[in-house]
Amino acid sequence: MVPKATIALPEAGIGIVPGWSGTQRLARLLPEAVLKEMALFGRRVGADRCLAVGFAAEVAEDPRAAAEAMAARACELSPRAVEINKAMIHAGAGEDAAAMIEALGSAAIAASDDRSEGVGAFRDKRKPSFTGG
Repeated sequence: MVPKATIALPEAGIGIVPGWSGTQRLARLLPEAVLKEMALFGRRVGADRCLAVGFAAEVAEDPRAAAEAMAARACELSPRAVEINKAMIHAGAGEDAAAMIEALGSAAIAASDDRSEGVGAFRDKRKPSFTGG
């Protein structure tokens, strides 16, 4: 995270609730009091506090350089071992099966040609031509 970054759940200010399982997932990642400040009162939480409560792993002036350094290190590791470690950590942290399935499905479709075609067709206001790729 960059030092000036903030996270928030401002939805209550416009009469709605967070979507995409936001409160459910954040309940596993943030202390309850912090999550309630965000969801019930619309409070923005800064990078330093995110770091202090364990939501962010690092605050860096140049997040791109920090991410590139992490990516370079990750490229030296076994992709399969990293993938399985991530799944085990999520399971151990109480990530439920439905959320895991949703995350895996989202990841799979995000890399697909069909997603690119569908988004492009929507943007261009045309009928998509899916290939199944």
